[in-house]
Amino acid sequence: MRFLSNALRVVPAVLLLLLALTTAGAAQAAEEASFSVQPASTQSTNAAYFVYDAELGQVIHDEVLVTNTGDAPGTARLYALDGMTGPTGGIVFPDADAPRSQVGAWVQLDETEVTLGPGESRTVGFTVTVPRELRAGHHVGGIAAQGTAVNEGSGQFQVNVQTRVVTAVQVNLPGPAVEHVTIDGVTPSVQGSKQTLLLALRNDGNQMVKPQGTVTIADGEGRELHSIPLQVHTFLPDTAIEYPLMIPGEALAAGDYRVVVDLQYGAQGAARYEGAFTIPEAQAAQVDGATPGEQSATVTAPAEQGLSIWMIVAVAGAGLFAGLLLAGGGLLIWRRRAAVRRSEAPAAGQGSGMSTIRPFVPASRVSTARTQQPNGDD
Repeated sequence: MRFLSNALRVVPAVLLLLLALTTAGAAQAAEEASFSVQPASTQSTNAAYFVYDAELGQVIHDEVLVTNTGDAPGTARLYALDGMTGPTGGIVFPDADAPRSQVGAWVQLDETEVTLGPGESRTVGFTVTVPRELRAGHHVGGIAAQGTAVNEGSGQFQVNVQTRVVTAVQVNLPGPAVEHVTIDGVTPSVQGSKQTLLLALRNDGNQMVKPQGTVTIADGEGRELHSIPLQVHTFLPDTAIEYPLMIPGEALAAGDYRVVVDLQYGAQGAARYEGAFTIPEAQAAQVDGATPGEQSATVTAPAEQGLSIWMIVAVAGAGLFAGLLLAGGGLLIWRRRAAVRRSEAPAAGQGSGMSTIRPFVPASRVSTARTQQPNGDD
């Protein structure tokens, strides 16, 4: 009882210390620059991002509005990027040093860096120079505003904070609309101990499409084992992906299988693939056979109301350790913010949601992204 009494006296002090540390950390983190980018003129046919119905060789002059929506002064680097298709579809934007060959190479900004106070905005002009020889259809890139690094804290560790926002630039060129998706093959894989099929897909048309359909798996004797629905988000022209499709339920054993992939897209587009794949013994041994639902489901015995003193001490102790670590600056963060603005599709029956897929991030940083992108809500 004496130990319990001492513990009860310690817990409030621990919690107060933890609260003080986390409150101070939150107050410090709140004071930072945060940027938004959006069209500043009426040249674009869309208010949330830039859309141009252009001609070959045309030169377009427009302006982007950059705003510091944060609580502290900050400097943003401005640059243009090509759009890409993420692994499951959806338009993503690469890092600042990625090579440019499409819209990112056509855009020339009048300024490449702006410094703004809290709530301050600046209009920056830019030029889009459309090449004289280019395929018809959809082309997508973006204009990014990336905050410069800010180091905070002292001692051995510091907090490194960067933000990036991207607004899309879509250029539509005249000519026959071609919708064409090709399925090149299916390869078994293991991702995160989950059995996965990698579907090799190509959009070799000139329109953004959003394929959907089914993947049917049968054993060597033709008995159907799975019929899995499939939906690919916005698929950019002239891009290819390996779509990771997780096998639901019990994992497939080592052996030979048949697969049929049926996709529909656009107005009347359709693609079909029939083939076979083999799961080797070594690969089957790497697979966790439970479904994701079974993985997340846990059963616990009913507990008495309230928390035990040991639970309180454990939680407070863990929180105190984390708070002290943060207070010492033991955290490196790369934070990209992304805010999606939704709008109507640019052409009836074409395109779809433009979403952000989080790219691989090294263990030393955490990133998110904020974008204003075309075509719906994906």
